[in-house]
Amino acid sequence: ADAAMYHAKELGRNAFRMFSLELGQRRAHRMQVEKALRRALRDDELLLHFQPIMDVATGKITRAEALLRWRDPERGLVMPAGFIPLAEDAGLITPIGAWVLEEACAQTARWLADHPDAAGFGISVNLSARQLLLPDLVDVVVDVLRRTHLDASHLTLEITESVLMEDVDFSI
Repeated sequence: ADAAMYHAKELGRNAFRMFSLELGQRRAHRMQVEKALRRALRDDELLLHFQPIMDVATGKITRAEALLRWRDPERGLVMPAGFIPLAEDAGLITPIGAWVLEEACAQTARWLADHPDAAGFGISVNLSARQLLLPDLVDVVVDVLRRTHLDASHLTLEITESVLMEDVDFSI
């Protein structure tokens, strides 16, 4: 019944679904992945890749975008599409987002310390819809910047189009 209810919710309002073996298996898989994702956060299985952003006029790398990946011991490297929606549904996106922000700022601070000639370099970090709803989001960001010794001018917070379109009135 639980699996059918969640599937009906995924389909939108005014929907119903009957339980099936496939739904039960899907629900069991989802629970398994959610448990593994909790472990990933606890056991340092998440990692960031950094996509360079280049100024075409100068040919210099001016920024990087932090891209989250999951090193799952069983499934290998998992791309965000394979776990972010589940993390959002399971309420794990807030601690994962905080980890991403902390790691990206700390790495940027290390790069800037190692390369003083790259003073204008910055990092872009995506925020989830749930993070945007946090009443203390500004405090969290300020605290991360303070702990990592990164000046705010080096951080860009990005909001994806899908987040903006999820609740247009709130986004405005």
